[in-house]
Amino acid sequence: MLKHIYIVDDSIDFLEVFSSLLRRHKYHPQLIDSRSLLFECLHTRTPDLILMDVKFGYNDGRVLCRELKTKYGLSHTPIILISGDHQSLSDYHKYHADGFLEKPFSLETFLDKAHALVNVVA
Repeated sequence: MLKHIYIVDDSIDFLEVFSSLLRRHKYHPQLIDSRSLLFECLHTRTPDLILMDVKFGYNDGRVLCRELKTKYGLSHTPIILISGDHQSLSDYHKYHADGFLEKPFSLETFLDKAHALVNVVA
């Protein structure tokens, strides 16, 4: 069965690249470019993993991560935060994230981390 991964970012290029990558590796990506779309999708399906940018639009992905984990029943759904600013990721545990990746990162690094997290909850 395909594992569902929500990719939350406001960069269309980033969304397309990772969508293609995940499909090639037998994942089912859902591209999400806004907070409202994220919650709409969450009403339909709980993903196996969420990959979320720290800054997308006017949102702080760290704060949203904490909200998802503590207020919306996603405590068992792994969330990886991504950012080009290492400092914004240094305290990712404070926001209940399960991991972080600093941009730019290799595709292999992402796949290794995603695979490990998805298979923990499988």
